[in-house]
Amino acid sequence: MVITNKRELIAALVCAAIINLPAGAEERRAITVWKSPWCGCCDNWVEHMQDAGYSVQVKNLENMDAVKRLAGIPDSLQSCHTARVDGYTIEGHVPAADIERLLKQRPKVEGLAVPGM
Repeated sequence: MVITNKRELIAALVCAAIINLPAGAEERRAITVWKSPWCGCCDNWVEHMQDAGYSVQVKNLENMDAVKRLAGIPDSLQSCHTARVDGYTIEGHVPAADIERLLKQRPKVEGLAVPGM
């Protein structure tokens, strides 16, 4: 490509900048988290997800039992918070890297869980 004027140069630079965006600069993936308003470890996990590039919507609830029941999470897999992202349920402190792998591979599962918090 031969750049013949200033407008073409600017367009080429903008295109190059878009193509070479740093990791995490793309649109942030949305995740909704239901948690207790008093749970500090849940706040830390929310921050972990934000640091990984997620747009996190937090819904604080005093009673998480209804969320667990509606999500169909068995007692043996329950943890301190429940999240939904791209059709999957995330239960507990699942690392962002594992969620990324889940969303990339898109297996036929309900989600991921780290039970017991």
